[in-house]
Amino acid sequence: MKKKIKLFIIIFCLATIITSPNFVTSHALDSYCNMFGGYNSTATWFFQNGRVFSALWFWFLGVINFPFDSISFVSALGVNLFLTGAIIIVYNIMSKYTENKFIKLSILLLSFTIFYSPLMIEVVMFDEAIVMGLGILFVALCASQIYKGGLKYYILAFVFMVFSVMCYQGMACFLIPLVILFESTKFKGGLKQDVLFMLKKLVIAFACYGIAFVIDLGIIKLAESVIGEATGNVGKIDLLANISHIRFFLLPTALSTLFGYIKVWLYYGLVIISLIFAVIGIIRNEFKIINVLLLIGVVASAICMPFVPNLVMNSEQNYMAARTVLSITILPSIVMLLTLAKFNLDAKFWTYSGLVFSTLICIIYSFLFYQNTRIDLERFKQDLSYVNQLNTYIGYYENENDIEIKHIYWAKDTDSASYYSSGYNNGANNRITGEAWAMVCAVNDYSGKNYDITYEEMSKDKYNELFKGKNYKKFDPDTQLHYEGDTLYLLIY
Repeated sequence: MKKKIKLFIIIFCLATIITSPNFVTSHALDSYCNMFGGYNSTATWFFQNGRVFSALWFWFLGVINFPFDSISFVSALGVNLFLTGAIIIVYNIMSKYTENKFIKLSILLLSFTIFYSPLMIEVVMFDEAIVMGLGILFVALCASQIYKGGLKYYILAFVFMVFSVMCYQGMACFLIPLVILFESTKFKGGLKQDVLFMLKKLVIAFACYGIAFVIDLGIIKLAESVIGEATGNVGKIDLLANISHIRFFLLPTALSTLFGYIKVWLYYGLVIISLIFAVIGIIRNEFKIINVLLLIGVVASAICMPFVPNLVMNSEQNYMAARTVLSITILPSIVMLLTLAKFNLDAKFWTYSGLVFSTLICIIYSFLFYQNTRIDLERFKQDLSYVNQLNTYIGYYENENDIEIKHIYWAKDTDSASYYSSGYNNGANNRITGEAWAMVCAVNDYSGKNYDITYEEMSKDKYNELFKGKNYKKFDPDTQLHYEGDTLYLLIY
């Protein structure tokens, strides 16, 4: 027990170090609207989207009147606790079948990188990160109960899967890769026996997965009937159209999203090296066919699982974000986990080489994670600086003219950027000026007033009259702000 507690503390401390910038007060773009709408409004929105635990979390925060600026700390603390729990689950199962301490250490490092991959920053940066982390823990618990086997554990697995989907639907992408990894450790070497065994476990896993989503859809429809407003995009189920949409739009979008967090050459390099280890392991192992099937299964499931829900969604409303495709970025980790735990790499050279490569993955992923948390914090500071300056100059105009701004029309200059130059082109570095809805909320949040304003795109004629051909590198209130009565025409640089 002491060893387990010590291990938990070590992992949690490492997680705290690489997420340390998230403990400082900062807000994602969505957070501005959470602040503007209030806890109850945000809780209602989450309920309408089937994210029941997030709804309960925000409802609770509202009841205790919790300060918004303290959510970052609580969420960062909570998500690290839950992700550490998920890491322990993966490590305990995957390391059970080896006594080699170097392989065990490699498995621990790889288990860490599954849940602290570069894309996970888009989970940690949100106010509801603590609930998303809980959702990931529920997925790991679900896979662990399927691994134990037996009716009692299958029922528990189903319950955990329902809970996970009710936290955040995107976390379910981890389920099938984890099930394949866990169950592979039980294989006896008989091709037919092992294949049938895996198929049985996958059927159970998919049953938990599918029924959980059906229940969540029922919650969405219930919310729709109670509140009278639909926010879900389930419907117009055209399987062929959705498959085409996934292949030609969502998958390329997911890859471009991934490469906003990690260099293309670096990611593919890690994947290729992990596959080389896997091939060597297969060659050295006598059960080649079943191991090839395992490798194909774990790779295919990690790539495909994020898109399974899109098969039954309105293709016109489907989109990809980093938090919805988390399993794509864990390919090097899960391939190496399978190789070390299942394929025969006990020879000293391969054991040490595997440890070196596993350490390299952990260092790279931890560095990228920390780097993006720093970028997210810097992005927030620059957002806040811009909004405060904007509010200051609006206040000057209102005081001098005894008039209140009610309408803001906006346009972008000829070279307006969606991301700050200090970071990568990803969700952690997305400028507030790139999203009008975030501007509306933030201006009100930090003005000390409650403006009756909505941002609307400026007409072409007005743009040509006021701002045509202008381009800026910084905020210039004298030339980017043009007032006409209660209306502000804003040029975004």
